[in-house]
Amino acid sequence: MADDKYAPPSDNKEKQANEPVRVEPVETKTDATDAKLPSYTPTTVKNTVTSTEKPSEVPATPATPMSDVTPPVKTAEAKRTEAETAASQTISATKTQTATVTKGKNSAIWILLLILALPVLCCVIFFCGTFIFAAMYSGDSDYSQEEVSYTPTPSEEDDDLDVTITPSITPTTTRIASPILRPTETPPSGFTWYSCPTISVWSLRPAGWYTYEEAKDGVFSCYITREQITATQQYQTGLSINVYTNVLSKYGQKASLHAKTVADNFENLGTVTGRTPVTDPDFSGYSLFISSNVGGTVVNQYIAVLGNDDANKLYLIAFESRENTWDTQWATYGKVMIPEIVLPLD
Repeated sequence: MADDKYAPPSDNKEKQANEPVRVEPVETKTDATDAKLPSYTPTTVKNTVTSTEKPSEVPATPATPMSDVTPPVKTAEAKRTEAETAASQTISATKTQTATVTKGKNSAIWILLLILALPVLCCVIFFCGTFIFAAMYSGDSDYSQEEVSYTPTPSEEDDDLDVTITPSITPTTTRIASPILRPTETPPSGFTWYSCPTISVWSLRPAGWYTYEEAKDGVFSCYITREQITATQQYQTGLSINVYTNVLSKYGQKASLHAKTVADNFENLGTVTGRTPVTDPDFSGYSLFISSNVGGTVVNQYIAVLGNDDANKLYLIAFESRENTWDTQWATYGKVMIPEIVLPLD
């Protein structure tokens, strides 16, 4: 018979009816040299009973070491399914990572292209604006009376020149004068009507001729010329209309009196002939022809200097050409254009 200490408690001994069963872990020390001990210590279940005798201890069934547990065997089909699932997850993660990287690279490329394109776009806009500005305002703005040529010998027909034809004025205004209506007369063959918008002056323009406007130091000028005015080239044949504003405050004279002063000054610039007073209800001044030497070249000009006291403005009108072409240019263009010039009254 087995040892009594392993026998279960006697059935005749009464147990406490509601005594709880406690499971307590037992700390044991494992000697590293003892290879027979399991990897962990089993627990002991103690049952406390009411008795005068020493309670017996019931040993717990020893636990099976983890190393002795045989894992479930996976079938070939389960292994294949597991491998396919893992491969599918790996491929999906790789595709997601690749798509994210590709998207990031594309965004970076577009941002880089945009950064590189901005300076190029700015340069294109700058050069286009410079080209347009140069095309609009090309020409030498330092046009002076001494550099320009002024006219010839008058004939009897020249006495009938009239430069003060002025039609009715419209209500709107421009920078220095109210615009005036386009002349109703049909222009001669080979000419069209042209308006200088800044100074509100109408004139005939020969076919193929150029126009140019400038403003400097309160003087507004309009040119209708056979040669195109550039930064390095002046014209040889053409009409210029120059308007001086605020004459009284700038020159200390009324416009009509200052017109006489300007006409007198031409006597010092060359040979003046045919000086004639211009009488008109709104303008007072003189017309004349002058032949002068400009840089070794003889230039002929027709000049009209007209002052408008009410508008406080002085008009200097000139048609010019080189002496060797003067007769033809004056007869073909100058004598046709000068009488048809239309000036504003304000």
